[in-house]
Amino acid sequence: MQDRPSLHDQAIEKRGCRTMDFTKRPMSGYIQIDETGLKTKKEFDYWIGLALDYNSIAKASKKRKKK
Repeated sequence: MQDRPSLHDQAIEKRGCRTMDFTKRPMSGYIQIDETGLKTKKEFDYWIGLALDYNSIAKASKKRKKK
């Protein structure tokens, strides 16, 4: 798998994809895909495959202590 910045740059070139910015600050490394980027099975499979590939290298979040 490619490094995160170059993968992000490649992803946002695809139809219907943009950098996530729901906080009004762009979040590099995170993307949003709208319905125009999911029109075909091939496109859908691409995004699902990308997410599953990334899951294998993603860091686990810290466990919270139960109160």
